[in-house]
Amino acid sequence: MLLEKATSFIKTMYTELNYDKSIIEKRLSEIENEINLTGSYTHTYEELSYGAKMAWRNSNRCIGRLFWDSLNVKDARNIENVNDFIDTLHQHITEATNGDKIKPYITIFSPTHAPKIYNNQIIRYAGYEHADDPSEKEITRLAEHLGWQGKAKVLILMFYHLFIKCLRTL
Repeated sequence: MLLEKATSFIKTMYTELNYDKSIIEKRLSEIENEINLTGSYTHTYEELSYGAKMAWRNSNRCIGRLFWDSLNVKDARNIENVNDFIDTLHQHITEATNGDKIKPYITIFSPTHAPKIYNNQIIRYAGYEHADDPSEKEITRLAEHLGWQGKAKVLILMFYHLFIKCLRTL
């Protein structure tokens, strides 16, 4: 199953990028060998980056997808400790906000080494039970339990700060 998915992705990506067929076959052979040895395989940075861009491009619920090829992809799969994780989050926010000239930016952590992020976005509006959009009510309750005292629909940078506070206590 994994090899089938990898083959589909690699063929799509490498074909879209006009790679020679021999390069595609070589990469598929490398992936098959790695899967046979480890049960998994590691994307190259180019595969990681293009895969993230393809995912955005193919997301039919996002109007911003029209700019998929401008996505900046940060590979943070090497991050293994909390302090480096926090530093990378700070860097992500700085790069993405870009001096108030927002740019599309994604940081990708290792699925096995990164700490758990409980909210689906680090910076998000608060969610309340009787609000127009209560989608973030669970994380809002957690933030309030941890001491946040925000008002109405204030942008919760506090989630980020509480998240960092929680990480530092681990």
